Amino acid sequence: MTHTGAASASPASASTASRGTTLRRPGFLRAWQIERGKGHTGWFTGAAAVVALMGQGLGAYNYLQVRDGYFTTPEMGWIAIWVQGSILMTTLFLPMVYVIVQANVAATEFEYRGWLRIMATDRMDQAIAGKLLYALELALIGMLIYGAETIITGLALGIGVQGMEIVLIRTLVAAAGAWSIGAVMMCIGVFFTTFPAMTIAGACGTIIGLTLTVGAIEVQRFIPFTLITVGMGSRDLAEGVDPHASMLDPVAICATTGVALAWVAAGTLGTRWLLRHREW
Repeated sequence: MTHTGAASASPASASTASRGTTLRRPGFLRAWQIERGKGHTGWFTGAAAVVALMGQGLGAYNYLQVRDGYFTTPEMGWIAIWVQGSILMTTLFLPMVYVIVQANVAATEFEYRGWLRIMATDRMDQAIAGKLLYALELALIGMLIYGAETIITGLALGIGVQGMEIVLIRTLVAAAGAWSIGAVMMCIGVFFTTFPAMTIAGACGTIIGLTLTVGAIEVQRFIPFTLITVGMGSRDLAEGVDPHASMLDPVAICATTGVALAWVAAGTLGTRWLLRHREW
């Protein structure tokens, strides 16, 4: 009798445990919410706003210096404030803001054994998806802030709305570049286990990208830490070519977006590989 009861209870217990495991496995949107709870979105928003403000200051200054001699049309005005102040800000400072925020989130997974619990409960895919969605959120927030401040600055300087589409379109392309930084930092955040190591690795990538920006313009188009600048079109202007057409060149826009998405895919695959081959 006792043996029969135990036998009959065993399948029920197994079924309950199975349902419990399924219930404990969050969906992608829930995983995104969990990542948002780990991150410091408020700090990031403030830092991104300050970096964008610095860029607007440089752009407005350069625009006012040569407005009458070169930036005489609304299209050129938008290009001036968008490009002139963006190169240093988006090649060095803004990528570092992304690096620090992403490294902080990644470090908590080792500090509080997050990855250990995730792998033990078979939630790797959900966790990676949540981190990618959070990285995309930060990418959009940062670039929308930069784009909004540029528009406010341009209107305050009296630049007409003609040509504003350059800012709107290039903001989204640059966001794809920022997302690639988040995906690469996700992978770095699994390879290294501490916040200082992750930050140093991201800083090295940023500095290397900045260095190559000066010496090898074409190479920077394939480096994730410089794809914000490339996405903004800051390096697409060339002598003898219509600046407006260069900024809206569909080939350049699609190529930059494609490279960024390729890095997102590479970061995702690299993260999966490292997680599966790490000793837990």
